[in-house]
Amino acid sequence: MTLSVREKNRLRIRGAIVRAAMESFASTGIADTTMDRIAEQAGIARATLFKHFPNKNTIVTTIVELMDADLLQEIEKYAASERSVIKRITGFFAENGGHLQSREGVLKPIVAILEQGWNELPGEERMLRLHLAFTSLAAGPEQRKDAETLGEILLGTYLVIIHKWRINKDYPIAVQLASAANLICTGLSIEA
Repeated sequence: MTLSVREKNRLRIRGAIVRAAMESFASTGIADTTMDRIAEQAGIARATLFKHFPNKNTIVTTIVELMDADLLQEIEKYAASERSVIKRITGFFAENGGHLQSREGVLKPIVAILEQGWNELPGEERMLRLHLAFTSLAAGPEQRKDAETLGEILLGTYLVIIHKWRINKDYPIAVQLASAANLICTGLSIEA
């Protein structure tokens, strides 16, 4: 399906707004970022910003949804591969850790938002989606019988490491995620 010029322009502007908001959240924090600052950084008029996003909360919600979709897509890429379970798990953890570390300043404020509301319905739904994704990563094409339990272990480990990274200034996220994946695979005697 080919997008119309209007739709392409709408998507381009929304993308510019999201990028500007993420950069602004990283430099001044979410609470101190104003809609005016986002519009200025995106290079658009204030009215254009409000046409696409009526308030800052809708921008934050959009960013959270985009990050969730990216994470789930990344997990699915590894889950669908023909690699061994060890290579799927260690590959995902290493790649994701490198991604988080390389964009730390931009991503940490959003991760703080992601952690809020885990006990509320949207948070529970997000947790369920993550659990299913990590279970799929553990199961892979061979459909391991212990995939659900292994998925829970992977998800719990991942969330704890992400939380520690968010609250500790110099936390080595890439190293810790890779080490945790290796330890889990070794400790569970997973066959290659």
